[in-house]
Amino acid sequence: ANAIITALETTDSADSGLLLRVSWSLGNLSDTLVVNKLNNPSFVTDFSDILIGRLLDVSLKTAASNDKVKSNIVRALGNLLRFMKQSTHDKVHFREYIAKSVDCLLRACTSGMMKTRWNACYALVNT
Repeated sequence: ANAIITALETTDSADSGLLLRVSWSLGNLSDTLVVNKLNNPSFVTDFSDILIGRLLDVSLKTAASNDKVKSNIVRALGNLLRFMKQSTHDKVHFREYIAKSVDCLLRACTSGMMKTRWNACYALVNT
């Protein structure tokens, strides 16, 4: 997770090929988090809220990228929201992440590539 965060924070937005691969990795990581939560609910308690916050933050900053990158980012946002513990939802500083994530997903449902729209709609339904 830290490698993905670092890569997204330091990659020049002009390097769309690298951003695409890193955003795809973030989407896969978030898929894995959700699967692990479903198979072992105690897995969530071992995962740091700080790390979830950093993943949400870097995802939201990267969401302004091109549509190919954004299709992976909206998938990750939905999964990260789904993965979060209820106690995390209740924390004041996470409310802003949640609001911005939902706003990003809603905007992505109505514009851009069909894959981005699909992933955003799927993310909203499953959070």
